[in-house]
Amino acid sequence: MSLSELSRRSQLPHPTVLRLTSQLAAAGLIARDSSTRRFRLGPTTFELGLAAQQHDVRSLFAPTLQRLSKLTSAPVTVCVRSGDESVCVDRCLPEAAAVPYAMEPGMRRALGTCASGLVMLAAMSQDERDEALARIRPVLTSHWDVAEDDLNRRLATARYESVSVVHGWIAPGVTEVAIAVRSPDGTATASISVAGPATPAWHSRIAVTSDLLLRAQLIVEGQLENARWRAPAHAGLSGIALARG
Repeated sequence: MSLSELSRRSQLPHPTVLRLTSQLAAAGLIARDSSTRRFRLGPTTFELGLAAQQHDVRSLFAPTLQRLSKLTSAPVTVCVRSGDESVCVDRCLPEAAAVPYAMEPGMRRALGTCASGLVMLAAMSQDERDEALARIRPVLTSHWDVAEDDLNRRLATARYESVSVVHGWIAPGVTEVAIAVRSPDGTATASISVAGPATPAWHSRIAVTSDLLLRAQLIVEGQLENARWRAPAHAGLSGIALARG
């Protein structure tokens, strides 16, 4: 919807509508298409919708998180994209294992500063990724000391391999493996990640962990397609095996 149409429908003066839309855009509630100059819902509305349906969405992801955590003996987290940040919305911790690092629900990280954010960046279209990087690059360099060459290399690897593997980067002593999850419209709006100690023993399991994440991605995306972000059909993710082989 254009600015003029918003002004006409709301019967508010053009300057008032411009001020209100600027405030809504700053909060991420709406966004303006750079080519058409028309407004659409922003990324924060997805986060609000997720919060409103938190029980349903978390119950949809939960069986897969639990299965992954059991198979890997490692913490597994789900993050969603909120603007230029990755926000943890749920996690599952193993019953008995050393947990060196795990994001807690509600924690936010800039998209380029963890495996979850990297894999969502990598899954974007080139234009969308370039725009996001232009916005977050100052934050990455000033607050996180992320070298641009290193970031570009990791993004290229994640695009090629479909998973992001980060060894001791940002979180010392931790290896993270993450994969993007696409909503029914094809947008990469979430990610699933597994974190373990940056040791040779855990590194030897990265290939198996990546394979498990690829299977989890297929399961969750299928459930999202069926549910369309509504209550899941309770056939249950737990009924679909993630086991090796």
